[in-house]
Amino acid sequence: MRRGQAFWIGSVFAASAVITGLLVGCGALCAVTGSAVGREVLLGGALAAALAALGQSNATADDIAAEQQQLELAGLPAAEVPGEQGPAGEQGPAGEQGAAGEPGATGEQGEAGPEGAQGEQGATGAQGEQGEPGAAGATGAQGEAGTPGADGAPGATGADGAPGADGAPGADGAPGADGAPGADGAPGPEGPPGPEYFDIFVDEFYGMEGLSLYALPNFGESHGWKVAIPYRYHPGNQVTMRVFLYGRFRPEQLPDPQCQVFRLVILRARYAETIEHYGPDEQFLTLQVPMPATLEGTVEGGVHFIKIFMPIDLPLNVPDGLNLTNDLLSGQMLAFGMQWASPGCPDDGVNYTIGGVEFFETPVGEVGLSGVTVSLDPPDCQDCGSGGDE
Repeated sequence: MRRGQAFWIGSVFAASAVITGLLVGCGALCAVTGSAVGREVLLGGALAAALAALGQSNATADDIAAEQQQLELAGLPAAEVPGEQGPAGEQGPAGEQGAAGEPGATGEQGEAGPEGAQGEQGATGAQGEQGEPGAAGATGAQGEAGTPGADGAPGATGADGAPGADGAPGADGAPGADGAPGADGAPGPEGPPGPEYFDIFVDEFYGMEGLSLYALPNFGESHGWKVAIPYRYHPGNQVTMRVFLYGRFRPEQLPDPQCQVFRLVILRARYAETIEHYGPDEQFLTLQVPMPATLEGTVEGGVHFIKIFMPIDLPLNVPDGLNLTNDLLSGQMLAFGMQWASPGCPDDGVNYTIGGVEFFETPVGEVGLSGVTVSLDPPDCQDCGSGGDE
């Protein structure tokens, strides 16, 4: 139990050490909360103006009468109010007759009278002139045919008739040889630029004593690093952390793939808030160590070693990864603490060094978890491998 507490404290300390002092002080926070002091004063006038604009006035007839009385008491002329209408007066005497008017316009013509009686018939007129001769009579019957005449000379040859319909197509011939390739066409117009995603490489690491002086620190102790979410991050996109690890083993001490375990702690700093855990308090990463095809390696100090390069991908804010909340924003800072945590072989962390960490942005689902399995509890393993510490 005491060893587990020491591991957890080491991870949290490594992450906290890289982010302490990054949050804004009370001055900025107080300025934000204090800016609401005058809101009620401004709200009164703004609210009244808004109600007036909506026609929500509360003045009544009694209010108007009271206002008239106040004007009279102050010696000011009150608004005039018209009195009731009096009774009608007697009718006056008739006036003198006026001059005759001008004659009116002529009226419309009346309807026609009835038709008169028919007159007597007149005398017969003189006979007219003789008419034109009548048409000729019908043609008589045809007489007998005469003797046939001699044959005439042959006529000229007639023009060719129209061509007949096409016959059925014949079978295709063998394809000819390919022609020479044509010249390249002119390049098309440049397409619109794609989205600009961020990509950050981190190679500064912090240990229990502060900034590490080693280019490739090993996990004989805890190490931490930090990254700020840059301004060009597109909220909602996936952020992946790629950790570059080196493994260094003796051929007779190859690692047990079930016991290569790291503890990971992640902290987050957000504007005007305290430092908090980003996700669970801790997570455990079990490496999927790739075995080389050959056990040939290097000799250091007369000892044969095999070196294995193993980058691991940890998507942060998507289900296929660490499954942390997808609410990252520009201006936030993340800090990571990582330590060796194998219960079966606690001293083997020195076999691993960290060469750098890359953070990059992609659309959701473009990069998945690789090189590790993730759990909230440490795996149950007690074997350090084929040649572990005895």
